[in-house]
Amino acid sequence: MIRVLPLKEKDRLLGMLPLFCHLNWWGRLLCPPIVRLPTLFFSNPTEGSLLAAIALSYKVSLFIGTSTFLAGIAGAVNDEKLNSIRITFTGAEKC
Repeated sequence: MIRVLPLKEKDRLLGMLPLFCHLNWWGRLLCPPIVRLPTLFFSNPTEGSLLAAIALSYKVSLFIGTSTFLAGIAGAVNDEKLNSIRITFTGAEKC
């Protein structure tokens, strides 16, 4: 992962709970300690404005989540609050 995804020393991941699928288990729970990626967890992925505020406060640079939850975060705030986000991963949503 380090070769594919160039992580920076200041990177932080915002993980939303609960862990629904393999993407979440790997990306939010197992991978961060392996690559020494500081991770913040929040219990309710439907609170887009609060998640955006957390991202701003902690200068989160990585998001992993379903497209519905990521759209909720993006739709709840203006672009300036998400300036620290460098990379987003989305997937694992049932259609």
